[in-house]
Amino acid sequence: MRLGFKFAMVLGLTLAILVPLMMIRGVIQERQGYRNEVVRDIASNVGGRQVIGGPVLVVPFEETERAEVAGDDGIVRTVVRRKQRQWTFFPETLLVDGELKPDIRKRGLHQVRVYQWQGFAQARFDVRIPDDSGATARRIGRPYLSYGIADVRGLPDTPVLQVGGVRMAVAQGIGHADGPGVHARLDAPAPGARLALETRLTMRLHGTESFAMLPYAQDNELRLRSSWPHPKFDGLSPRKDIGDDGFRANWKIAS
Repeated sequence: MRLGFKFAMVLGLTLAILVPLMMIRGVIQERQGYRNEVVRDIASNVGGRQVIGGPVLVVPFEETERAEVAGDDGIVRTVVRRKQRQWTFFPETLLVDGELKPDIRKRGLHQVRVYQWQGFAQARFDVRIPDDSGATARRIGRPYLSYGIADVRGLPDTPVLQVGGVRMAVAQGIGHADGPGVHARLDAPAPGARLALETRLTMRLHGTESFAMLPYAQDNELRLRSSWPHPKFDGLSPRKDIGDDGFRANWKIAS
């Protein structure tokens, strides 16, 4: 009898503890859901979590191949096939430098950090286009410089691209397919030609909560400065200087 009474008491106390804990957990999950909705709403107007990558140099080409194929009737015929392919080249050096200006947007009880990044990505390419001395006939198309941007809604205006000091037209997408970013077409090169390019893309980019840069080159230097005094760095740790007036960070990364 006493054992059953003790068991009932323990069960009752356990339920008495679990019920308020479950209520508190429900309130926490509800508020997290509200905050996530606030973040999505603000990101839809400002721009989401931003990642910038590039440039890469993409050279499309079409190869024509001839093959002997036996048909169902046993007759061997020559079939011509055309295949769309591309070469992708990464830069020798990449310098990304810019300033992050933070701000806070409020919705009810929730505060969401937003920012504007203003800076540039400067790269140098030195590549050799393969020649068409092989057995397959090859037609080289117009190359393009491709820049990845996670959320292009954060671009308040068109980025400015210079190649060899000459301003180039920038189009939406990443070139070979619809995707988040921008690209610019170059003139078609001859087989075996050398492409030595100095590129610089300048832009303003709005985003929410986080900002990231991708080191695509053989040698990369990534710089970032801001008045935000409480940064959190993910990935490789930079050389950094953090104070009450903000921070300065610098990454030097080899391929």
